[in-house]
Amino acid sequence: MSGSSLQTEDGEITVLVGRFRGGDEAAAGALFVRFREGLYRMALARLARVSDAEDCVQETFARAIRYRESFDAARPFAPWLRSILANVVRARLTRLADDRFLTDVEAEGLEAPGGAGTDLERREEDVARAQRTAELGRLIDELPEGDRRLVNLYYREGWTGPLIAEALQITEEATRQRLSRIRARLRTAYGGSAR
Repeated sequence: MSGSSLQTEDGEITVLVGRFRGGDEAAAGALFVRFREGLYRMALARLARVSDAEDCVQETFARAIRYRESFDAARPFAPWLRSILANVVRARLTRLADDRFLTDVEAEGLEAPGGAGTDLERREEDVARAQRTAELGRLIDELPEGDRRLVNLYYREGWTGPLIAEALQITEEATRQRLSRIRARLRTAYGGSAR
């Protein structure tokens, strides 16, 4: 696939998009083949993990198929796909950050859930984890603005300690100490509200 397929659209794409909008699965497959590599590179640049990038590209096409009737045929197709991908990647980054933060909080004093064996146990564990994540999100929303900003920069945006220190004009040690204190406060509040 050429790298330019995400920048320009030719007559072939226009025809495929028209067929795609009409429900033609072969056209959907041809568009997937045409655009997947460029979308994959974009996703990988943000996510860094191959499996996450592949999942996001697949989800992008699943959403494109689901919402194909909402696509404005007067507009280019590639930017529409890129906007879907951007939303999928953003949601994945948020989920990964929430999981990372929850793991950090649990690892520093709360017992982590054990490995589930059956499908039912895994589903129950997934529901319980989603509930814990939602509760932790509520507690984060209640943090003072400065603490909430620090948590978001570190966990959601993926900033490093030195970068945060520079942006907030504090030392790296102060960044580590503040994050540690925030996690301790959240662990206390989370443990009290979740148990």
